[in-house]
Amino acid sequence: MISLNALDRGTGVRRWFLNRAGGLLAAAAIASETVMALFTRIRFSEGRVDGGRVVMRHGVPLAEISGNPAALGTSAGTLFRRQLGPLLRLMGMHPPLIVSILTGRMVPLAGSIPAHYRAELAAMAAAAGVSEDTLVKANLVVDTCCSALVRAGDHTSGRPLVVARNMDFYPAAILGPASVVAVVRPLGRHAFASITWPGYAGVISGLNAPGVCACILLNYGSHGIRPGTPIGFRAREVLENADDLESAARCFAASPVASSHYLLLADDHGAAVVWEDQAGFHRHDLHEGWLACSNGVRDATTPLAIDDRGRCLRGLSASAPEALDRNEPWMRRTMTASYLRGINTQAMLFIPAQRRLQLAVGTGSRAAALSPWLEVDLAQVLAGSPLAEAPVRMWDPVAQPAHHYTD
Repeated sequence: MISLNALDRGTGVRRWFLNRAGGLLAAAAIASETVMALFTRIRFSEGRVDGGRVVMRHGVPLAEISGNPAALGTSAGTLFRRQLGPLLRLMGMHPPLIVSILTGRMVPLAGSIPAHYRAELAAMAAAAGVSEDTLVKANLVVDTCCSALVRAGDHTSGRPLVVARNMDFYPAAILGPASVVAVVRPLGRHAFASITWPGYAGVISGLNAPGVCACILLNYGSHGIRPGTPIGFRAREVLENADDLESAARCFAASPVASSHYLLLADDHGAAVVWEDQAGFHRHDLHEGWLACSNGVRDATTPLAIDDRGRCLRGLSASAPEALDRNEPWMRRTMTASYLRGINTQAMLFIPAQRRLQLAVGTGSRAAALSPWLEVDLAQVLAGSPLAEAPVRMWDPVAQPAHHYTD
């Protein structure tokens, strides 16, 4: 199902066939994850431990942990002890994880996790009473079939740069409601917010204290693994160390990454998609004020996404409003055009200059992009204030969804 979404659907019979196949697979995903959700119920409640806390806001858990690797892991494992066991059992059935274990790919990947993150995972497993080996393997699953659109800021009008992003990940019926906004304050490094799940120590989508955003998107144009840091932990290294877009790109390219997946980077002044493959390091920056990214190949001569979803998002840019108060609602609407039916787990907006996050979570049958949005102002929290004091507000679902890329 996942790789089908990286295909160019074309026109005529080819498009008809792939749309029907995609519809059947989406229906199968919804049916299977709905059944799994009956046996994997994830419930959250507020709690506090030394170095950590969870507060609930409109049904979404907001967590904060701080300290050295052992303290981070212990706090996370204690706060999410009830949720970790069921989620790990679920991830043990995840097809990409099973394939990676059977093919032996997990062993070199696990050995490439930086030592301080392994220490954090060991402490988390001990505190939660789960298998460290199982937890480590679950942290190596990166199966995010995503799409994203960045609109450059306009400093004359005061319009900030905005990153809009769909995170499509099976099974959305479980992982959507299990989403956590976690603020991590590692000792001696930048604080960052990660949109994540209990037990995940890497970063799939996040924003740090200086205002650098990082989001992973699978790259189906370049398969395989090689010696290097797993990309989820490279994304975390970026957020812990980068002060701006340029230092983020340097951090990404500083040493080998174990895959060729895309990492979308942004700050208030710019954005870039970066990745590594056998030919080396690649970078595509904003083009005429826009940057789109999905899971398909990118044009070899221009900085453009040329797959179905990439072209769809680029096409929407022509209708972008200039009015400042319409910018964020319009960016939320773009995500209704590119989400993957059946597995749209999260949809989000990052406004790096203001350290704001807007998050919607899906339920499998209901796409995240079509759901209500929770906004969390992280500016003071990333500067050290308690997460419980973060201003929050709700936004209604998009009233008039955009034309979906498969229609």
